[in-house]
Amino acid sequence: MAREEDRICKEYFDQPDRFSDLVNYTLYQGREVTKPSDFKELDPVRSEVFGPDNSYEVLIDNLKELSLKEDDRNIYVMIGLESQGYHDETMVVRAMKAKALLYTYQLREKVKPLKPVIIIVLNLTGDKWKSPVTLKSMFEKEYLDKFGYLIDDVSYVLLDVKEDSEIPKGLLKTDLELLLNLTFKVSRKI
Repeated sequence: MAREEDRICKEYFDQPDRFSDLVNYTLYQGREVTKPSDFKELDPVRSEVFGPDNSYEVLIDNLKELSLKEDDRNIYVMIGLESQGYHDETMVVRAMKAKALLYTYQLREKVKPLKPVIIIVLNLTGDKWKSPVTLKSMFEKEYLDKFGYLIDDVSYVLLDVKEDSEIPKGLLKTDLELLLNLTFKVSRKI
């Protein structure tokens, strides 16, 4: 997205109630599994230095840690949100790089057990999402037949407003419901 659009989306989803609504809708079909208080803001910039002339940095629009109570203990997951205003054929590889850096960070910090990393991509292009969602979908069948069992499949969770149906009234708790429904209606007319 353009810088101004990135900033607007980042600020919008910096609100814990909106981020929680997005996660509930995208990962749990609208069931209220998470609450705003379950999220902790994380630094969205991750970098790793591999050598004197070899480093990598990634910026995730919004990055939060989710803590859910499960059988008298907390389970944790890191959730990143990327708001996309253009089709990006490299999105699955970008998600893979972000996940790799977040896992590397956890290993360096000696986090045990590792926390899963989930990347959500919000399609704001106005068109149906055209980019691959899984790494394996980028390979030809012959390669998958021969080497598919050796290829790690990396993916991201796609919220495609052009493809999803209108959100039932009252399913979400914030103005995200209105925003997604307006986006859905406008994208249907384009």
